[in-house]
Amino acid sequence: MKKLILFGLGMLLLTSTGYAQNTKEQRKEREAITKMSDKELKAKVSRDVKKQAKAFKKQGWQVNVGALSLEKQIEKAQRMQYEYNDDNSPKYFMGEMTAKAQSYAAAKAQALAFAKEDLAGMIATEVTALVENTRANEQISATDAASIAKTVQAGKQLIAQRLTNVIPVVEVYRMDGKLYEVQTRIFYDRNIALQTAKQIVRQELEKDGQKLHKELDEIWGVK
Repeated sequence: MKKLILFGLGMLLLTSTGYAQNTKEQRKEREAITKMSDKELKAKVSRDVKKQAKAFKKQGWQVNVGALSLEKQIEKAQRMQYEYNDDNSPKYFMGEMTAKAQSYAAAKAQALAFAKEDLAGMIATEVTALVENTRANEQISATDAASIAKTVQAGKQLIAQRLTNVIPVVEVYRMDGKLYEVQTRIFYDRNIALQTAKQIVRQELEKDGQKLHKELDEIWGVK
């Protein structure tokens, strides 16, 4: 059992090391964007919007009747991607998925469900990295870290179910024969998402008879 825990932590360390490197690079990019003037940021968004809209239309995607134009939807999504919290972390998690069905409504519902699962996976990955960073700083034990990380991964479906206030920003569709193909891009407040994950992890640990409130507070940076 001890070997399994150490192996699991070894895999987490590899994951978190790559995560830390990516975070460092992303932080530099975010700092550069933050320093942009509003005029420069608008110009960047405008370039990205035109590029994405052109690619979408070339692939046959279109918006539903009565919806915002494709350009407006993409512009809103781009601006939300460039929003950061005071600690330079992204303000939102973004999920994007596509689904096919015989009706538009069914394809839309499936795409939304898949996008929520995508978000849950991102949230679980970030929490797992937080767990490993906390363990590496010797703020929690290796055993507790392994237990919490295992619970996080097992609870991804529960996290997806709790993401009730997602913000759908981009929604496009195209026909594939007689099937509707819908693609959706959704956003969710990062801080709320992480707190939701914490609640789920705590509840699941308590079901197994484990009360690691102090350890969870260490991971989430609660003083």
